[in-house]
Amino acid sequence: MNLRITCAPTVDGEKLSIRLLDPQRLLVNMDELALNQKQTDQIKAWSGDIQGMFLVVGPVGSGKTTTLYALLEELRQRDRSIVTVEDPVEYRMEGIAQMKVSGKRDFTFAKALKSILRLDPDYIMVGEMRDSASVAAALNAAMTGKVLLSTLHGKDAVGAITALRNYGVEDFEIAAMLELVASQRLVRKLCPDCKEEKPLPRIDQAWMDAVGRRPPAKAFYPKGCEKCRGVGYIGRVGVFEIWNLGEKEKELILQHPDEQSLRKQVREWGLPSLLDSAWSLLEKGETSPEELRSLGNLGD
Repeated sequence: MNLRITCAPTVDGEKLSIRLLDPQRLLVNMDELALNQKQTDQIKAWSGDIQGMFLVVGPVGSGKTTTLYALLEELRQRDRSIVTVEDPVEYRMEGIAQMKVSGKRDFTFAKALKSILRLDPDYIMVGEMRDSASVAAALNAAMTGKVLLSTLHGKDAVGAITALRNYGVEDFEIAAMLELVASQRLVRKLCPDCKEEKPLPRIDQAWMDAVGRRPPAKAFYPKGCEKCRGVGYIGRVGVFEIWNLGEKEKELILQHPDEQSLRKQVREWGLPSLLDSAWSLLEKGETSPEELRSLGNLGD
């Protein structure tokens, strides 16, 4: 078990954030990511005819790194050269060349990517595109014909387009390079031993009305028992939105629509939202309405 500790000063003293990193839990394969069958098929179809950029989008702590490592696990089964640049290298993977950026040595993501290109790898994984320099370097690597995998902060899959634009990427570059976006969140799973069915409270009913959803036949809520240590939840599960950009999506991006218009159009073309994915968990009684509500607006 490894720890990643972040410390920041506050008026009342030091504020600590501790992330527990368990190699055995992170190193999973694609079939363990809780994707539905259609989403799994979309990613495996891309990996079978692999090209362009694959971005995993979500806030801090949403499981983006786990998804990237699961895809790397899939790719490393092939006789191909894979190089990663990360900050930090959270888990070592046999058969993959992993680089760590270093502020002390002025070895940034951008400089690392220049070095990586000289190694002529088949696949490149950038742990995070966090500024204009790293985004430009990643895009340059993708333009050389390399397959690039990375993470990006964004609201949802369509929000990745806005994030790239804000970093100075032109629409024609996005349309040429971006092939697939996986947006994700994590929701807590109800404890199967003590979850209880309840009538919908007024606050949950109002939220469902606001997002245009019909209440599920049954709604379950946390109670708390010895097994879950009184919390009512055990573990978390991923909620995914997989956007495979085809020709019509790329042509639309070239027209420079705003984010809301782009999202509305791809929804009409059949792209399920994060809320659609999360709602299926609610209907199966795996999570609670309050857990979905805490995620904010994941729909249109």
